[in-house]
Amino acid sequence: MDLSLDQFCTASDFCQQPAATKLLLLRQQGLERYGKLLGQMKATPGNLACLEKFLSGSSQIKFPPLQGTNLAGLDLSGFNLIRANLTDADLRGANLVDADVMFGNLTRTDLRDANLQGATLQEVRWSGAIVQGCDLRNTKGIAPHQQQWLRESGAIF
Repeated sequence: MDLSLDQFCTASDFCQQPAATKLLLLRQQGLERYGKLLGQMKATPGNLACLEKFLSGSSQIKFPPLQGTNLAGLDLSGFNLIRANLTDADLRGANLVDADVMFGNLTRTDLRDANLQGATLQEVRWSGAIVQGCDLRNTKGIAPHQQQWLRESGAIF
């Protein structure tokens, strides 16, 4: 199958493709490592803005711009989110077991009922994050002062 991202002029077109087609398109562009993330994204306004920026400038952008995206309920277990800016993102109920979120920005991110068991979380910014029911058991790298705030805010350790 000979496809290119050029055939899908909008992020909305990309979102409408079957998962296998999305993965093939990303593989052909050398972006297969983002297939687990981009392949699951729904066509919400924030997600479409992220996809438009990323797919139009993928040679200059090292990581999808995830600010304000809706990743609620996605399976991102084991995914590399090092230095990801997830400011104002919705990650409610997401599976981030064993994910690597070092140096990530979770400012005002909604992590209610998300599962981050075993995740690596060194130097993460948590300012204003919503963490009620967020499972942080067996995580690595959370500073003691952050652990205290997270517990008080409803995270599970």
